[in-house]
Amino acid sequence: MGGDVGAAADRLLRRMHAVGLELQLLLDELDDDPLAGPVSRAVVEVDLTVRELQGRALARAADPVPDA
Repeated sequence: MGGDVGAAADRLLRRMHAVGLELQLLLDELDDDPLAGPVSRAVVEVDLTVRELQGRALARAADPVPDA
């Protein structure tokens, strides 16, 4: 069951990263559009979230749960 949880977290991380890339592409197209500010903040928020999730995943991988 632990593998399923890890796989789900990995899929979520990949999807979040893809969302960040899509938002960055959208931001590049907006230039001076008023939506550029909110999209820019969304890009930063997604990036921070992905980094936090990566850090948590690495911490869990480094600290394996002992067999019960």
